[in-house]
Amino acid sequence: MGGKSATKPDIKKWCKWWGIVLIVVGAIILFLININLGVIVLLIGLTSLLFRKDWNLAMIGAFLILLGGLNIMVQLNGFHIFVDEEFSFVSLFLGIVQLVVGIIVLTQYYKVDGKEVSGKKKILIIGLISLVLILLIPTYLSEATIRTEQIRLEDYGDFFTSKDFGSEYYLNKGLESGIYSPELVNNQLSELEKRINESERKIKDASKYSIITYIRFLGVKDRNYWTNLDSDVDSLRSGLDLERSLIKSGVLSKK
Repeated sequence: MGGKSATKPDIKKWCKWWGIVLIVVGAIILFLININLGVIVLLIGLTSLLFRKDWNLAMIGAFLILLGGLNIMVQLNGFHIFVDEEFSFVSLFLGIVQLVVGIIVLTQYYKVDGKEVSGKKKILIIGLISLVLILLIPTYLSEATIRTEQIRLEDYGDFFTSKDFGSEYYLNKGLESGIYSPELVNNQLSELEKRINESERKIKDASKYSIITYIRFLGVKDRNYWTNLDSDVDSLRSGLDLERSLIKSGVLSKK
């Protein structure tokens, strides 16, 4: 048996301090940011503090990598979990730190047995990393879709507020002057409604595959996200209904 053995970390000490840190952080998250995320962090901290086994490092490392990845993609996609701004360098930096620390903790777990590492441990690390990727990739794609469709819904709102070509104002002027027929304008309204419905459907379908959706929905701060989305879509539909009523009554038609 040649060569020096790798330095083994003091598992009980590592788990003790990780447990204390995660309990404190979990309590802060629970009371100030997100109840469910705070509970998860607290449970991981308590488990680490009570059992003090090497598998705690694997669990903590994978969790930090997952959380860091979520934090980074949240900022890249323009959403937020931890702060009120749509983009925050603080949150982006926090995500990078979480990712790096998570990798370091997984490395410590790998070194626990010294130079010889069991096959089961290698398989567990590969499995954890694969699980994190399986969770992160669909989340990233889903959040990108949600963000894209949210922007489209905002653009559809311009139909009622702008005076550009194709807007409600422009079409109404065309009706008043006789340039446009009620049938043509109603077709335009139907096409817009179809796009609104499609965007709403895509957002709700994509949300099923995003971890961020469940964090957002279950958290105190962002619980109103879907309520606000429904309200925005209902507002667009109400505008369409009002426009149709005006067309039907003939008040916008050329006298």
